[in-house]
Amino acid sequence: MAISINFVSIIINSQDTNATVSMGEVTQSGWNSHQKQNLGNGIYYGNTASPNNVINILDNDFIDMPVHDNDLVPTNQNQSL
Repeated sequence: MAISINFVSIIINSQDTNATVSMGEVTQSGWNSHQKQNLGNGIYYGNTASPNNVINILDNDFIDMPVHDNDLVPTNQNQSL
């Protein structure tokens, strides 16, 4: 479901994973995106139908996408009015 966000001069029709809308003086640091997808039959867009399909995904991972992200991301952020 598409969510439409409308600012005075910025129109966002859709946002993807790990996306942002930033206006003004913005400092954004330390962003990380971790994801795993198993697409057995691809990605469908629009009004689609796929009857009588059987999709088998053989995923032999013990833990899906283990994240050990202990990184130090230094930043210089100041708050002011």
